[in-house]
Amino acid sequence: MPRRRRITLVLIAAVAVVAGGLWANNTSAFDRAVRPLKVLAHRGVTQTTSVDLGNDRCFARNIAPPRHAFVENTLASMREAVRLGADGIEIDVQPTTDGEFVVFHDWTLDCATDGHGVTRENDSATIRGLDPAYYYTADGGQTYPFQGRWAGQIPLLSEVLDAFGDQLILINVKSNDPVEGERLADYLSARGQATSRIAVYGGPAPVERLRALVPAVRSTGNKHAKDDLISYELTGWTGVVPDALRGGLVGVPLDRARWVWGWPGRFTQRMADADTLVLLVASADRTHQGFDDPALLAEIPDAASGYVVTNEVGAVVAEMERLGRR
Repeated sequence: MPRRRRITLVLIAAVAVVAGGLWANNTSAFDRAVRPLKVLAHRGVTQTTSVDLGNDRCFARNIAPPRHAFVENTLASMREAVRLGADGIEIDVQPTTDGEFVVFHDWTLDCATDGHGVTRENDSATIRGLDPAYYYTADGGQTYPFQGRWAGQIPLLSEVLDAFGDQLILINVKSNDPVEGERLADYLSARGQATSRIAVYGGPAPVERLRALVPAVRSTGNKHAKDDLISYELTGWTGVVPDALRGGLVGVPLDRARWVWGWPGRFTQRMADADTLVLLVASADRTHQGFDDPALLAEIPDAASGYVVTNEVGAVVAEMERLGRR
């Protein structure tokens, strides 16, 4: 056999061995497990919108016709989410001038409430006295169906942490101020809440500061979330989970999951072994887009597991039960 041909055959055989090893180390073809899914309620039981709001439009003044009486980020809406079967709750927090954190989404008070100004430039007593749904409207301001019904029900972060000790609490930090990360770290530590059942995401600067001060709290920055998943995509063929992901959380968009090494079964097991929480979202382009359409749950492979982010807790839990994923 000519020498050149022997070399070619050896190279082909080597490539085949490497490819076979990669496939064997990352395939889930033989994984027949049907793993349970968990539900992460986005701000509790919330109103929804059919409008693409972007970053600037006011959610409160563009809600869809109400199908229930609950309002986001209130204790009542969170209790209802848990009653319906939620395993965790995502909330938004804002610091106040008196050292507290309130559970409230908007950067300013003017969109939704009967107050005015930048949220974090007020004290907690002022904010807690407001009506968080004062300007909620589904008909362009002709009617305001929730005015007065939720007045005085903007909670403190400490109230949420105390009320839901058995659920994962995912805190969204709304700024990119490192001082806010330091304040939140001190706040959680002072209340004995700097534990792995608390997770934090948001601006990279406050998240980095918080991670340095309270490493027990799971955290990821908005930019880091994408970078961490990319780092796994670059090295996951080895089966090794990067240190940045260990003991933390990672978001997996379903429309990108096929590029994740070991997806679904091997990946799920690797994250479990690394004590890393998996958040399942629908789209890589819109990382906050959850599974509000229960029909989308059928697209999650049986061998995958994680927290499914949703605004439609009741419908999603019911569909999970029908699919045998609870």
